[in-house]
Amino acid sequence: MEKLDNSIRDYDWGSSSAITELLGRTPTGGPEAELWIGSHPGAPSRLRTNGRSLADVLKENPEAMLGSEVLASQPADCVSLPFLMKVLSADAPLSLQVHPDAFQAQAGFELEERQGVPIEAPHRMYKDPRPKPEMILALTPFKALTGFRSAEASIPAWELLRDNSSRESTRMLAQTVIEHLENRDYKAALSYVLNGIEDIAEIVTDAVRIVEDIATRDADALQEVDALLPLLPWIESKYPQDAGVLVSLLLNYVELEPGEAVALQAGNIHAYLHGTAIEVMGNSDNVLRCGMTTKYINVDELLSITRFASLEPTWVRPTQEKPGVELYSTDFDEFELIRINGTSTGAVSLRGPACIIALAGNVTVSGSDGSQVQLTRGESAFIPAAAGELSIESDEQAHAYMCATPRARQKPAAAA
Repeated sequence: MEKLDNSIRDYDWGSSSAITELLGRTPTGGPEAELWIGSHPGAPSRLRTNGRSLADVLKENPEAMLGSEVLASQPADCVSLPFLMKVLSADAPLSLQVHPDAFQAQAGFELEERQGVPIEAPHRMYKDPRPKPEMILALTPFKALTGFRSAEASIPAWELLRDNSSRESTRMLAQTVIEHLENRDYKAALSYVLNGIEDIAEIVTDAVRIVEDIATRDADALQEVDALLPLLPWIESKYPQDAGVLVSLLLNYVELEPGEAVALQAGNIHAYLHGTAIEVMGNSDNVLRCGMTTKYINVDELLSITRFASLEPTWVRPTQEKPGVELYSTDFDEFELIRINGTSTGAVSLRGPACIIALAGNVTVSGSDGSQVQLTRGESAFIPAAAGELSIESDEQAHAYMCATPRARQKPAAAA
């Protein structure tokens, strides 16, 4: 077991203080959007003892680090953790984005490799050949958009814009979107908002003006029409005149309380809006974007991998493993998440490697091979598969998260 030092990603939507305050770190002075814990080549964790990259350490003794089952599930030329864990803190909305499934990721990566697109090029879309399923678990109240909501849930907001605008193009856009939604044609609705109107910037401004005017007169009525509508001016203030502001009205709006979690499958168009959370995902950085960002946008590619169906949010309910230990499990093969909250003692069975971060209190993890790591607030560690059966001891103030490979579900890689 090895304690880790982890990189902060300074994306412009990040909070400048939340991760620092949560983990007791020295502030960087800029936005601190994500703390990455894992072996992704974009920002691998490093061993605190010697500064070596975790990605390199895994490759030196892959079976001991990953375990035979996890190793067998990966392509021969790809030795890495199957998951990536992050502490994420959003002060502004993230981009509207979609992640590919395994087939799409492999195909997209190979195509861009053949085309000679550098991995670090701003327009590179597929930075690795892996899918990126996700789960987000709120540490603070957390707002997010996830998947197309039903036509019945979406249409009232568009009717409000249509019926309260004096601008012909706004009325036309709203009515066209309504017709697409009535036909359950989510692809046509999204495509039209993103590509169908030349003066979309002015329409966004008009929509925000309508919302602000109604909010001044009757804020409760606005909320009753659509709980997302009151947030529209704030979203637009972060991304002025961006078509993504209106795309948000096509999506499910969720508010998570601390400890609540949702899972996001491949093809799910989504955006995290505000709050601090633990995010776990497949070990990938493949992101296709269509709005609310200063990064590269490729609408056509995003449309080619988006799942166009009404998707209810996939809530992930924890199950108690033992006092002080809860398991958040999904259908994904890449990860599961264990929450340690308060006093606990006893065994935890894993079938591969794990990463753990302590947010408060004291947590000790011991392996059947005699290895041990003791963590306090802000400290994290890598636990190799060779550690064997784990024993966890935590005190009353403990609050920690361990990301690991799901038990009894890891699938072997298909033969080449």
